[in-house]
Amino acid sequence: MQKINRWPLPLAVVLLGAGVRLTVYLQNRPLFSHPQVDELEYLETPSMPFERPPGTYLPASFPWPRLLFGALSLTPALLMLAVPRRNGGTGAVALLTAVEPTLALSGVQIMPEAPAAALAALSLAAAARGRHRLAGYAAGLAALFRGEMLLLIPLFLLIRGGRGRVMALFALIPVLPLAAANLASGGPPSVASNGGVNLWIGSDWKLLGTPPGVEFEQYMNLSSGGSFIGRALTSVGSDPAGWAFRGLVKASAFFTLPGPGRNMDPGSALKGVFPLLAVTGLFLAGAAGFRRDVPSAFMAAGLISAFIFFPSVRYRAVFLPAFALAAAALPRKRLLPGAAAVAALSLFLPYPGHVRPGLNTLLSAENRLREGDHRGCIVLLEQARREGYRGADIHNIRASAMAEAGMEFGEVLPEFGLALNEAPESPTVWRNMAAFLWNYGRTGPAREAAARAVRLNPSLRGELLRILTE
Repeated sequence: MQKINRWPLPLAVVLLGAGVRLTVYLQNRPLFSHPQVDELEYLETPSMPFERPPGTYLPASFPWPRLLFGALSLTPALLMLAVPRRNGGTGAVALLTAVEPTLALSGVQIMPEAPAAALAALSLAAAARGRHRLAGYAAGLAALFRGEMLLLIPLFLLIRGGRGRVMALFALIPVLPLAAANLASGGPPSVASNGGVNLWIGSDWKLLGTPPGVEFEQYMNLSSGGSFIGRALTSVGSDPAGWAFRGLVKASAFFTLPGPGRNMDPGSALKGVFPLLAVTGLFLAGAAGFRRDVPSAFMAAGLISAFIFFPSVRYRAVFLPAFALAAAALPRKRLLPGAAAVAALSLFLPYPGHVRPGLNTLLSAENRLREGDHRGCIVLLEQARREGYRGADIHNIRASAMAEAGMEFGEVLPEFGLALNEAPESPTVWRNMAAFLWNYGRTGPAREAAARAVRLNPSLRGELLRILTE
C-alpha cells in the first residue's frame, strides 16, 4: 500500500465527505422531512415484477437508511485510494470525490444512485488492479440499482484484449436471474420496467419540462392502455431527426453545472455547497481522455443513457467516479480545454428540460400538507410562487390544505378551479375535488367529480367507492 493511502488520508476523506453531506442535508431538511414520491417506492414492500431497479429495496429496509445511503455515497472516494497511482488513484482525487456535491446530494436521499456509484467505483478499482471478474460482477450488481448500467455489457466488449469479454460475462451473472424472475412475473426481460417510462419521457421536451405532479400525470393517460415503450417508439418514429437532435442536446446537458433535474431543483438543493460544483466540472472534463478502457466504458454508458433517456444530476452521479479517474490521468493541456468546454455549456446551452424554479419549496409544502401543517404548507406555497413556480400543483396543494384546515367553501372552490384550468385531465385534482365537495355536502357534484377521476385513472375506484355508491 502506498504511503499516501495510510489511515490519516482515509480519515480526512471521511470527515470532509461527512461534513459536506451534513451541510446538504441540513439545508434541505424541510425537503426531506417526509420521504419523497420516489423514495416511498423503495420504503414500501416490493412486489414482482419490479417496476423500479430492485437492488435499492434491500438497503432502504435498514434502520436509519439515510445514514446508510450517505455512507454508500462516500464509498467511491475511499475506493479511489485503492486504485494504483498510475491510473489516477491519488489522495487528491479521493479528497475531491469525497466533497463532490452531487454525490453528496445522492447520499441524503433513499435512492439508487448512491449504491450504484459505490458499485461502479468498486468495478473501476478492481479493473485497475487487474481483477476483471470482480470488476464485471460489481458492474452487474450496479445494474440492479440503475438499469442504464446494462449499457456497460456491450461496451465492455469493445475494450481491447480478453478482459472486456470477461467483464461482460461476469456482469451478466447478477443480472440474468433478476431479469428472468421479472419476466416470469409478467414484466419485461430486464431488472425493472420503468425504463420504458424514462424512454418515453426523454422523447419529448414537454414531458421533460413538466415535473412530476398533477400536470404530468395527465400525460400518463392511464385510462388509454398501451405501453410506454410503444409511445416512445411512436414519438421517435414520427420525427427521427428531431429525436436525434434532442438526444444531442440531452447528451450536452449531461455536462452542465449544476445540471438538469426532474424531481427536484439541484441548483437550489446545493446552494450551501455551490462552489464545490467546480469539482464536478473538473471531473467532467475527464471526458477529453476517452480511450478503449474501463473508465471510458462507464463514461460512454452515462452519455448514451442521457442521449436515449434524459440527463439528470442524480443519474450523472453514478458515473462521476469514472470521470474522476479519467481526469486524474489527463495532462493539464488536455484537462483545461475540457473544463472550459464544461463551463461554456453550463453558461450558454439552452436546455428545455430544466426544472421550474421553486420546485423544491413546492415539494416542502407538500410534505407539510402530509404532516398536517396546513398553515406552514400555505406559507411555503407562497414562497414557491415568489421564487417563480407556476402551475397546477401549487393550486391543487393549496386547495387541499385550505379544505383540510376547514376554510369556507367559497374560498377553497376557486383554487380547485385554477388547478383544473391548468390540468383539466388530472385524476388527482378530480379526486381531491370530489372529496372536498363530498365533505361540504355537495353530493351530486362530488359523484360527478369522482366519476371523472375514475375514468382518468381506474385504480382510484376503490378509494372513491363510497362517494360513487352512497
